[in-house]
Amino acid sequence: MKIAELEVRNIKGVRLVTVYAKEHVNEISGDNGAGKSSVLDSIPYALGGAKMTDDEALREGEKRRFIKLTTDAGLIVEKKFRAGKAPLLKITTADGSKAGQRQLDGLYGAFSFDPLAFSRMPPKKQIETLQQLAGPEYCGRVAELDAKIDAIETERRYVGRDIKRFGNLDPVEPADPVDVSQISEDLRAAEEYNRDQRVLLDRRESLQRQIKDADDEVRRLEDQIQVVLSKKKALFEKLEDVPIPQEPQDTEPFHQKLALAGEINERVELHKRYVAKRKELDALGERKEELDDTLEDLRDERKRLAETAKLPVDGVQWDADCLRVNGRDFEALSASEKIRFSVRIGAASNAELKIMRVMDGSLLDKKSFEELKQIAVETDYQLWVETVGAGHGDSIEIIEGELKEEKF
Repeated sequence: MKIAELEVRNIKGVRLVTVYAKEHVNEISGDNGAGKSSVLDSIPYALGGAKMTDDEALREGEKRRFIKLTTDAGLIVEKKFRAGKAPLLKITTADGSKAGQRQLDGLYGAFSFDPLAFSRMPPKKQIETLQQLAGPEYCGRVAELDAKIDAIETERRYVGRDIKRFGNLDPVEPADPVDVSQISEDLRAAEEYNRDQRVLLDRRESLQRQIKDADDEVRRLEDQIQVVLSKKKALFEKLEDVPIPQEPQDTEPFHQKLALAGEINERVELHKRYVAKRKELDALGERKEELDDTLEDLRDERKRLAETAKLPVDGVQWDADCLRVNGRDFEALSASEKIRFSVRIGAASNAELKIMRVMDGSLLDKKSFEELKQIAVETDYQLWVETVGAGHGDSIEIIEGELKEEKF
């Protein structure tokens, strides 16, 4: 089923346009802002339900706003628009039976597919479009795999960043820790011992000086010798009570040990940190290898899924970033082959109303446009082509919202 006639009044940029549609290619041409897109937009407005239009689609200040669409199968759709209110829909079928919006839903499915735009999409966008044709179950599985792949790639980037953060990890030789507190305690005991010995020495030296003074006093004061001798005897007695001091201990080894202990213990801490970092780095490396393996498995599964997807278009295969047709990269196809395949993709929707929209018809040269017409005949689809300017010679030209031939 195709469109036979389309009448549009006061919708967006259109004042009044009536198109008696050709079977396969209808080229709508004109300058920018002339109303070309408004003519083509009126098709989904007529068929797509109340949600497809709003008050902004209506020409301001005009009272009569309607679209009438007639198909070659005798179906007539009339839709009248009212500002602020729901449109009035009237459907007349060929056999006179009643029909409503439910009968129109999905009728223009392929019209939203632009084959020329598809042929110029990046491979990733083309693949997303094709995946919709494979059905919701396939799309759900692809989405699930893509989510897993994205999550693993994200974690993999973080792991790689952490590995890079370590830089060049130089090894540190192990060392036995030194008990600084024990050395300090030994040093303290030795210094206390030496202080005690110095006190003893000072006391002995003092007593010895006093003995000498006593001897001098004996010589000077012979008349007081007995007193001095008694005093001397007493001093000797005291001297005998004082132990003889021993040789002082050498504290230099303790100072040397303390100096070395700090350096050794610093090496111990460095080695501990090195071992911890080495362990963390090894764990990150193992995790990265696991992620690489998982990512490869998921990508292989996604590739197998794409290879086994059931599509209504034969010869189509793809992986994450490449679309192939019969074994050839889509990007390597000629412009004609790309358009031909793209129209086949649109036709695969099997919509009852066999119409498709081409928005950038100005991008087609004369030869490409003729090939597009031939493809429309081959697929038995009706193409509605929007072209800026005068078109390709047999167009329906719009000027200020009206057909060119209708202007006075």
